[in-house]
Amino acid sequence: MVTLPDSQYEFGKTIVSAHRRELVHGGKRVEIGNRAFDLLLLLLEERGVAVSKNRIMEAVWRGRIVGENALEAQISSLRRALSEDRKAILTVAGRGYQFVGQLREHSTPTPRPIFTGTSPYRGSRKPHIPKYTSRWFGRDIDKKAIASRLETSRLVTLVGAGGVGKTRLAVEAASQLAPGFPDGVCVIQVGSITTPDELPSLVASALIPYVPDGATQLQFPCIEGKHILILLDNCEHLLGPVSEFSERLLEATSTIRLLATSREALRVRNEAIFPVSPLELPPAEDIDNVECYPSVAMLLDRVGDAFVTSDRGAMMAAARICNALDGVPLAIELSAECVPALGFDGVATQLNNRFELLTHGFRTSPPRHKTLRASVDWSYEPLSQSCKKVLNALSVFDEPFTLTAAHRTFSRDAIPELTVTSSIIELVEKSLLTPVPQSNPVAYQLSNTVRAYAHEKLRAGCAKQ
Repeated sequence: MVTLPDSQYEFGKTIVSAHRRELVHGGKRVEIGNRAFDLLLLLLEERGVAVSKNRIMEAVWRGRIVGENALEAQISSLRRALSEDRKAILTVAGRGYQFVGQLREHSTPTPRPIFTGTSPYRGSRKPHIPKYTSRWFGRDIDKKAIASRLETSRLVTLVGAGGVGKTRLAVEAASQLAPGFPDGVCVIQVGSITTPDELPSLVASALIPYVPDGATQLQFPCIEGKHILILLDNCEHLLGPVSEFSERLLEATSTIRLLATSREALRVRNEAIFPVSPLELPPAEDIDNVECYPSVAMLLDRVGDAFVTSDRGAMMAAARICNALDGVPLAIELSAECVPALGFDGVATQLNNRFELLTHGFRTSPPRHKTLRASVDWSYEPLSQSCKKVLNALSVFDEPFTLTAAHRTFSRDAIPELTVTSSIIELVEKSLLTPVPQSNPVAYQLSNTVRAYAHEKLRAGCAKQ
């Protein structure tokens, strides 16, 4: 569900209350389904630009596989609800839909607190949230949707591939939510530890105002009744201990909220999964507006004004870079470091050697974010041998493939179909393989980077034989 802060939008005879999720037309409340309302909010938020069908599917259906007729049905429902204001929703041929109405917007900047009333602990802990100095692109709708999820679920896990921007999105969402948590926002960097034994002391140090002097682990009664948002960042390498901690904490307290990031879901009771997708990519046919897409806008921003040009050839090369790197923010940032030396076209032509090229991450980044190879290593190395073998073999597909096609690939290797199926399920769960939206039967695709990595492993394995 997409929910904006306490905002009211007016156009024509229509009034839209984002927070109350209410549509009024001609002075009368109009009943409208959740999907159609979420679609309207998305178009209002992205007003003035065409929103692609893929972007709508990600934001409104959260990546669920549905037919295009489902989107058309929601557009029709929305236009019926808007009555004579229906022309505010424009179909942009080949691109998507756009809000073109004359909008009058009214909003209050302070988010509605998740907890209301006063707290005896107010001010006992100031929010401790990392501050980013770089610009942020293409995630405003996601940030607001996370806030909505946390109103109804005490545990929300942001799940996505390595480098896709889960941590930044979680931090930005936590910053927006901070006024609603009078006892603070605590960020626990699970990625900074390597063994389960370190988790209790890590949690205790993050929540030190509530831990008795000398204690090395958190006692849940110490935080019962306190209104705290806890961000558990980079949980994938310690899923078992983090899942157990999260479930015990939620059972022992009633006012704590948890926001987690992971390449794989925690799989605990009442967990709300929030898929995090790459930044939107420019289609090949939209050669005149590539810099308007979040992925390209981010690349241009990270390169800096000194190296940005209005030359269309350079802009198209920038678009090729972003498409080759799947719109993944980490990969885009790594490529930006190479542009001053190679230019946009030089980087674009060198991405066949992406793992040798993209090695200049920030010195202060964690090791898994310093190179593109390290980012994929972090996901690949923990896989079982059978899962690695399946992933490597799937790298021969440069187009989406079905489960049946995958089974045929392994028919000569005497790998049971059930093993292949189980491995594909695991790869999807670990954000290494993606179901194609709206495909029937379900098709899967590897990102360009994961395919290149797995194919490298496949060639190395063949060379040893």
